Amino acid sequence: MDLFSVLRPVLHRLPPEAMHATGLGALRMLGASGLLRRAARPWLGDPVSDPVRLWDLEFPNRVGLA
Repeated sequence: MDLFSVLRPVLHRLPPEAMHATGLGALRMLGASGLLRRAARPWLGDPVSDPVRLWDLEFPNRVGLA
């Protein structure tokens, strides 16, 4: 039994707006503590020390487009 299967019944009873606000609050808290960044580092690398070369241009870190 995993965590999601335990929490799923509770999560589906809450209104979508409440879950959205809760999820954003949790991400904000994790981001402020640096935990999210440390957890993602194995997949994303260290953005400060990972230069990127793209179209003959050298960027000091990864480029993101929204």
